[in-house]
Amino acid sequence: MGSNDILVSLCFPTCNRGQMIKSILDHYLSCSEFDCKVEIVISDNASTDSTKQLVTDYILDNPTRHIRYYRNDTNIGTLNFFESMKHAQGKYIKLCNDYLYIDDEGLKTIKDFVTQTPDNVALFFYDNLRERNNGCVRLRNVDKFIHLVNNKMTWISNFGCWKRDLLTLETYTKSEPKVNGHIIQTAFWSLFLVDSYEETIIVDFHSNHCLPIPNSKRVLTYNFFTPHVVYYYDLIDDYVKQGKVTKQTILLDKERLLSDFVGNKIVEYLILRRNCPYDLSGSWSLIFKYFGKIPYFYYIIPRQALYAVLYLPLRKKAIWFLKKMGIFEQCKKLLKK
Repeated sequence: MGSNDILVSLCFPTCNRGQMIKSILDHYLSCSEFDCKVEIVISDNASTDSTKQLVTDYILDNPTRHIRYYRNDTNIGTLNFFESMKHAQGKYIKLCNDYLYIDDEGLKTIKDFVTQTPDNVALFFYDNLRERNNGCVRLRNVDKFIHLVNNKMTWISNFGCWKRDLLTLETYTKSEPKVNGHIIQTAFWSLFLVDSYEETIIVDFHSNHCLPIPNSKRVLTYNFFTPHVVYYYDLIDDYVKQGKVTKQTILLDKERLLSDFVGNKIVEYLILRRNCPYDLSGSWSLIFKYFGKIPYFYYIIPRQALYAVLYLPLRKKAIWFLKKMGIFEQCKKLLKK
């Protein structure tokens, strides 16, 4: 089977995670759905660990499987996302985090939708889609897309596109200076594609599995809330100014972001002051700038703080006690009933 017959390319940009890539390859080589229609593309961002040797050995040991490896001479940062996709040969390109694998059912779902969906429709596979639709959601504009997916569009494993989109994406990326190498680059690409296509299909996808990531002692120089709040809403504001996203959608989006993600980090990093590898200087002024005028902010933050301080410790102690008494599993079954 030639490269023109490959249906799906799973692209893994990676750097210094050789053992995780090894686990991912072990998984896919045991999957019945990792067949001749699926390829794995690994784009190594100048790793200094054993990544190259590990992947090379897997390729030599599995000559009939579509596993391909490329290595950048220098670390090119987030530009490696697009670099990994450039090497793809499949009809549809699925970006993947290097700590994540898709189970057999998920691979089948991707192949089925790629086969059934015409390539004049944008196609995404979203883990934990907000609307539980037991299948997929169809939409026709960025307002509905933002309403549906929230900042989940910034996670690279939620991004995918047709191979035919690459040239258009490359042109767009180069023509918009702030897009090239941006830390939430995939969000720019997602909104651009949704805005370009007349119709978009988002598959309700629950087949991603994360490997445990080794603890890292590195300190990140950027503020945690900058990409997840400032950059994210700066991007969306471009579409608001064009009249493509309503203020009501932005208000709802901010409430959901506080509820689903950012609110927890405000409590964890700024209130409880738990260990954080990010720069947090100026965080409160940033938070109040974007959320201070939303009444929901003054409800959800105290609620999440109480949950973290009171409920979670009590729950942990209760589980410990039930396990010590030997009745934890029985209690779980009773609660399910």
